[in-house]
Amino acid sequence: SGTEWRCGTFIWSSDWKKDQT
Repeated sequence: SGTEWRCGTFIWSSDWKKDQT
């Protein structure tokens, strides 16, 4: 999950994080 990012960036951060996993 990208909740560690800001409330606005967590949306896309959670997406690219799935690829970095």
